[in-house]
Amino acid sequence: FSGCSGLTSVTIPNSVTSIGNSAFEGCRGLTSVSIPNSVTSIGNSAFYKCSDLTSVTIPNSVTSIGSSAFDGCNGLTRVDISSIEAWLEIEFEDSSSNPLYYANHLYLNGEEVKDLVIPNSVTSIGIYAFVECSGLTSVTIPNSVTSIGNYAFYKCSGLETIFYNAENCANFSYNKEVFNYGTNIIIGKDVKKVPDYLFYYLENAPTSVISKSVTPPTCGANSFNSNAYTAKLYVPSGAIADYKAAKVWKNFTTIEGIGTNDAENVAD
Repeated sequence: FSGCSGLTSVTIPNSVTSIGNSAFEGCRGLTSVSIPNSVTSIGNSAFYKCSDLTSVTIPNSVTSIGSSAFDGCNGLTRVDISSIEAWLEIEFEDSSSNPLYYANHLYLNGEEVKDLVIPNSVTSIGIYAFVECSGLTSVTIPNSVTSIGNYAFYKCSGLETIFYNAENCANFSYNKEVFNYGTNIIIGKDVKKVPDYLFYYLENAPTSVISKSVTPPTCGANSFNSNAYTAKLYVPSGAIADYKAAKVWKNFTTIEGIGTNDAENVAD
């Protein structure tokens, strides 16, 4: 249906298992698309320049979305899903494969996702998973997560609180941004290591960093950027001296004690 600019609606039957490359490219009249739960893949440029498209529903069955699938869909305002776990299983080829790149707002079962809690069943957050999702205000990453893809939270400009409690995440590569925004960073008690470059690309200086671990987690030289060290660092009261002596943590200009229970309350 490439170039069918007069097409305003389409019903995709449940027998369809894939939407091919450029299938609806240039269908500028389309305003919304609900993809059936039989579809597992969406091809390259499938909805390229569908500029009047305002919403799209991605079913749990979709596992891959091709390059530029939603490129030029400037009218998008929402993406609807019914499972965070299924959403995190999708392999996005590039940033504009993800309709959030333009929509900026994710809805789970009809309610906008603002305070995102990654389920404990999730072990991997894929590349571009929440790219440009400016509707997010907080994210909680549990101990179960062992990998976070590059640009997973790229340009989530509304993000304020990051509660990071992943114990075994690997280092990230230089110039592969994970977080760009976050004013309150909370490092959970299970964290043994803060990976290199995890918070390096924050565009704003955080106002507070809380580490709930009694033992200072190991940090890479670039786990934080230099702006972060102006934030107040709160640590368990009995561990202040250890943090002041620990590599990277000692760079924070202000380190104050906070009771374990108080730290738990802040994280919640």
